[in-house]
Amino acid sequence: MFAMDVMRTSFATIKPEAHLLDAARLLLETGQRGLPVLDGTGSLAGVISEGDFLHRR
Repeated sequence: MFAMDVMRTSFATIKPEAHLLDAARLLLETGQRGLPVLDGTGSLAGVISEGDFLHRR
């Protein structure tokens, strides 16, 4: 078995300038544990996860 056999190919994503409330709402609505953050060119800038909200100071 390979990663491609179990990976997801469709994700909700968010832009870097999106409000954190929008990110939290997307996480709740989609059930995803993380949101890829895509820059203006569609490149991965980072990932925001449920844990990021819990550990934010």
